[in-house]
Amino acid sequence: MKAEEIQSKLSGDFIEEIYGFCYRHCGTSYEAEDLCQDILVSAVKSLSKKDFVENVKAYVWTVAHHVYSDFCEKRKKYKDRIISYDEKEDRSDMQEDCIEEYLQNEEDRILADKIMQRIMYLSKAYREVMILYYLENMKISRIAERLACSETTVKQRLFSARNIIRKEVKFMKTDNINTLKLIDMAFIGTGNPIGNDPQTKAERTFSKNLLYLCRKKAMTAKELAEKLSVPMIFVEEELEIQVNGENGRYGLLRKEGRDKYISNIVIFDPDTKEKATGTYLKYVDILSESIEKNLKKYKEKITGFPFVNTQNDTGFILWSIISRAVWSLEDKVGNSLKERLGDDVEDIASKREFSTIAFAYDMDKGLYLNPYGCDGIWADNICGYKNVFITNVYGKYIEKHFSCGHNIANDMELMTAIKAINGLKVSELSEEESEIAAKAVKQGYIIRSGDMLYPKVLVVNAEDKSNFEALSDLLFDNVDDISKNIAADLEEVMKENLPQHLINEYGIFNMGASIPILGCIIEKCIERGVMKAPENKTGAEGTVIFIKA
Repeated sequence: MKAEEIQSKLSGDFIEEIYGFCYRHCGTSYEAEDLCQDILVSAVKSLSKKDFVENVKAYVWTVAHHVYSDFCEKRKKYKDRIISYDEKEDRSDMQEDCIEEYLQNEEDRILADKIMQRIMYLSKAYREVMILYYLENMKISRIAERLACSETTVKQRLFSARNIIRKEVKFMKTDNINTLKLIDMAFIGTGNPIGNDPQTKAERTFSKNLLYLCRKKAMTAKELAEKLSVPMIFVEEELEIQVNGENGRYGLLRKEGRDKYISNIVIFDPDTKEKATGTYLKYVDILSESIEKNLKKYKEKITGFPFVNTQNDTGFILWSIISRAVWSLEDKVGNSLKERLGDDVEDIASKREFSTIAFAYDMDKGLYLNPYGCDGIWADNICGYKNVFITNVYGKYIEKHFSCGHNIANDMELMTAIKAINGLKVSELSEEESEIAAKAVKQGYIIRSGDMLYPKVLVVNAEDKSNFEALSDLLFDNVDDISKNIAADLEEVMKENLPQHLINEYGIFNMGASIPILGCIIEKCIERGVMKAPENKTGAEGTVIFIKA
């Protein structure tokens, strides 16, 4: 039978039936899982050698009973060995250095080290009994009391654990040992991060590498321990931390089935990043050409906008509207992506308090996204205005003047810029005010003209805010067609590179894919002479003050 035929016959419900059979006959989940796995492996191997089986389920049950019969024989043999050994109530006659005496050569010592190492890679249930029995010389009756289980359970776990170690030590002789891959991650989120940001639990390299391994495929703690060459106890603890996250509801990992874990967030590995960002970056030339053309076409409309302080330089104004044009494109791509995916796929990220994505990269190579951001702050009843709202764009050429949550009333340089909106006489400033004004000039907030100080940044009346933002709509041509094309390409990248359960993170995936495009368009516009790189990184470019008198 072909693999797909076997897979279709061995449904999840049928496998659960087999596991139920194993559990009833074994008594412990650990031993039942081992037996279930042996049955399925034997069944698949046998079925793959046959061209046709009329009743697959009946055939598998026959295999199951044969495997169980063999399992019972092995268990009886090892049970007898355990009991005969455990009946020695007094271990005082054992030589303390008996292991050392046995280890007569370096090969034996290496083998013993491997065995001790493999004990640390066992799951918690197996690891505990092995440590207590072999390392702490504790009797089975005492172990059962310590772990609050029956003596039979302890013996069964010892039996299973020894079998696992025997197989794995043999495997280790091939020297097929994985080492920790030096992967780092840059996290980017949206929403309210206070108390909701799971990346606060992934500051260590170990956390990030574990998360990276689970980015596309669900893995067990054992598999992760093997890949990272880290004892299971550390992996098990880390998995719980990453599942719970910061608020107990949203973590970087999610549990799948009984014992597997998979990423709960979108992770852009280098290949996925290149494909996803490429869907946007292929239009950089077209979009920058459109900006150059439309700045000339709409120059009078842009410079004729009723700014509170006169502006004649379209390149300078462009610094404050180009970001909104790109974000509008991103929104249109998101809407097109939603239409393509259908109503059944809900944008789950938009319903959380906070959502995050991660860019994984080789620590030796680093990560370059050329990102730009924009933060806004506001205050009421300040400097004679009912309301003041200030935004600043920042990135490669512009340093951030302030972040969200910044208090305008405590920023003397910003306060000076607001006071200078109607002009501020230098000769009337105190010595302290003059020092603050000098700092404001240096930061690009204000400019001096003779004895007067005026804002160098853009100043807009609050009632004109929506019209100012609409200037960004003039920059791009054919934006609807471009957004639909990007959405089509992005959908293909998502379906090829994301686990199925992360498809409904399409909104934040789109955000991650679009991150580099603003910086790349700015670079192109500077090359074309459409806009100028600021003279210094704390310039006036990209900052706007909105006032309501």
